[in-house]
Amino acid sequence: FLWLVDAAASRGHARSRRSTFLLSRLDATLCFVADAGEEDAASWEVGEVGGYECYIAAEDDDTGGDVAVYNANDEDDGGLLNVAAKSNTLNLVHRDAGIMRFVKYVGHLAPSSRWDVTVEYRVEVPGDGEGEGDCA
Repeated sequence: FLWLVDAAASRGHARSRRSTFLLSRLDATLCFVADAGEEDAASWEVGEVGGYECYIAAEDDDTGGDVAVYNANDEDDGGLLNVAAKSNTLNLVHRDAGIMRFVKYVGHLAPSSRWDVTVEYRVEVPGDGEGEGDCA
């Protein structure tokens, strides 16, 4: 599966004054869970046992909600993407600097634990054209 998160480029942070390159990230997550049975697979897919990978917009001030109480069913929480746990899958998500990633806790009713192999790559994305000749 290939998931892409495209947030507003204006939320990115400039790497330096001489360069307009924005740092974004490519998350590569290889996920393993026990989902051989239909009931097990359905509980992971619906997210009722937690364990899903979540991408949300980072809050700019202290008035926003707490990440610890994030609920996938809330409509206006700033959630951008939820990726359900599925065994033997590689999820690739390209995200801007203003996007946070976390895995929702795995509840005690989950059919198994969740095992991940995760790599985060930093990607330099050209900015709006100012200072194209500058290399830092």
